[in-house]
Amino acid sequence: MFMRNGWVSNAPFTLNGTTISECSSYIYLGREINMMNDLAPELSRRKRAAWGTFKSIEDVVKRTKNIRLRAHLFDSTIIPALTYAAETWSLRKQDERSLAVIERAVERSMLGVSRISQMRQRIRTSDLRQRSKIRDAVLHARISKIRWAGHVMRFNDNRWTRAVTDWIPRDVKRSKGRPLTRWSDFFTKAMEERYDAQRIPRARRTHWATLARDREKWKSCWYHRSSHSTINGTTGDTGDTGDLLKALQLIRR
Repeated sequence: MFMRNGWVSNAPFTLNGTTISECSSYIYLGREINMMNDLAPELSRRKRAAWGTFKSIEDVVKRTKNIRLRAHLFDSTIIPALTYAAETWSLRKQDERSLAVIERAVERSMLGVSRISQMRQRIRTSDLRQRSKIRDAVLHARISKIRWAGHVMRFNDNRWTRAVTDWIPRDVKRSKGRPLTRWSDFFTKAMEERYDAQRIPRARRTHWATLARDREKWKSCWYHRSSHSTINGTTGDTGDTGDLLKALQLIRR
């Protein structure tokens, strides 16, 4: 089966005399891909995977009184299932909200707190996170993407991964209206915020792709950002800053 975009004719696609059928989406290496680059179907699959993983450890996490053990089980099983292939995601705000909602639902189930009881008792989400001590899924997805971007930009053996990332189509303009979120927009926006905060003139600003080619500069850049704010967002009173500092230590190794 194959997919095509609007730049390909409707003529049938044949290979060695065999007509290949067309599809609108398919699963590749465990991740659903579609021409609209819509992450919603994949997040639905991640939701099912997260709940399926939780069911396999539900008895253990609900019985144990060891908070660190419970959090470790959650972080080492459910978070990877929920954020699988997050390195390739083009996360929008609504996607991040969906991801956070899924994680909070599993978190409440682990703690034995229903959504209704949380509302009645006026328990804040940050309070539940203090009790569970688990990682933030959205933050984990961002960290994974940052680490992967550094690896890709340092590839120097003509891999297609680097070629596709650097590729800019010629004679093709983006459609009217608000453009779709690109994979690299996360880094572009984050770097612009950093440079604006430091009041660095545009002539002296380094493109994120160039910065990522230097391992140490790429690490220190994000670690520096973590000491002032979260990655591409504010922490408020959720306590994510501490988690971010811990997570960024993984990049510095």
